[in-house]
Amino acid sequence: MTKNTSQAEGEGDYQEQTETIVEEARNDEGPIIEHTGKEAQPAPTGVVWTPRFIVLFFLTAVLGLSIESLLTQGLLNGFYRAEWVTLVQVVLVLIGLIVLIRQGKSQWIRAGAVIGCIWAVLTGMSYVAVLLGIGGRSGILAQFHATMACALLGTYICFSTHRIPFRRWDSLFFWLAPPGGGIAVLVLYSIARAEPHHIRVLVDAATTVLLSLCVSIWWLRPSCWRSQPCVTFLLGIAPLLLLLLPRVPTDNNGTPLFLAQVLLLCTLLGVMRVLQGELQQA
Repeated sequence: MTKNTSQAEGEGDYQEQTETIVEEARNDEGPIIEHTGKEAQPAPTGVVWTPRFIVLFFLTAVLGLSIESLLTQGLLNGFYRAEWVTLVQVVLVLIGLIVLIRQGKSQWIRAGAVIGCIWAVLTGMSYVAVLLGIGGRSGILAQFHATMACALLGTYICFSTHRIPFRRWDSLFFWLAPPGGGIAVLVLYSIARAEPHHIRVLVDAATTVLLSLCVSIWWLRPSCWRSQPCVTFLLGIAPLLLLLLPRVPTDNNGTPLFLAQVLLLCTLLGVMRVLQGELQQA
């Protein structure tokens, strides 16, 4: 009787030890590989940062900020106009979006890249209009900005839909965003101190609300931060800087040009991160 009891206790201890080892392996090694009848199938994992991409990404960021600082100093010395510098960087973003169209695997990513190309072309045209001296004529520049903000919002909707789980707050956000944005435009238009109210006031109010939605679509959704924190941070900065640019004093200090370059660099880095995610899915 005593021998049987000892044997039962030994088997119980052995089973507990086995369960403890399995639990520790699960905690240390991540998802357990699920075995099927034919072969083992690994559980799906997220997009990994390969060493080559890490080097390229941070090299682009560091060199980009250094070159932007030098270009801002050149502007202060009167070597060139600010529009030429930003126009070149817009072309770089456009090239990145075209590559994303060709290499993208998801329809959402391709659609977002196409709309992003429209945004880049409109942005370049706005700088060309300033260079030609027709930016302020009949509010053309303000209409360009509103159209650019609308295209940027469409790009962000597509990018923030791919590989990001939709939870209750995400669905509620997209249901509330259109009516909330319309109400915000009317409120901004009504409190604007312009006598009489002009169509340009309404266009400026719509641009402000659209850019605010571009920031909110990334930064106010926790699922974006959990799934794609790098893309969320980078692409959320660009419209935020666009909102701040009109409020920056232009007293020949180079700050507007530097901020414009930073927002384009953040957009380029965000496009690179999205492209790397698509290449990893191949």
